[in-house]
Amino acid sequence: RRELSLLVNYFFSLFLFFFSPLYFSIIFIIFLVIPPLRSPSPFLLFVLSFLFLALTNFIYKMSRKTTPTTSTTSTPVPSPAGGQRSIQTMLQQEKEMEKTVDLQMMMQMLQNIQGNVRSIQGKTDNIENMEKNIENIGKNTEDTGKKVE
Repeated sequence: RRELSLLVNYFFSLFLFFFSPLYFSIIFIIFLVIPPLRSPSPFLLFVLSFLFLALTNFIYKMSRKTTPTTSTTSTPVPSPAGGQRSIQTMLQQEKEMEKTVDLQMMMQMLQNIQGNVRSIQGKTDNIENMEKNIENIGKNTEDTGKKVE
């Protein structure tokens, strides 16, 4: 009976967590979950860990929500009679938008790779020039040594 009441309390707190503001649900979780912790059972620990994971997942998802930084302008599309676009048209536009975003990302990645290749080529050229300079310095040192002898 006690475990059943604990189970009801936990599911009630879980329900409150998903359907109420965060601060309200945290308060209810604290008041409903913490008092029975005197003798935790494996099931209780499982439920508590599930609630903790649900809380961290919720906080993570809320922290990842961002507003778009750039405004997007859509091209006007003739709409069917009645002013409603068909679902197929909307899906097609969404697919095209995803394709353009993917292409833009690929172009950006290619530009980054090209920049890295140019940088590596420049560094390679500098290293080759340094090797030639070191060879010339070695030859000059040998010539100077021969002249001194």
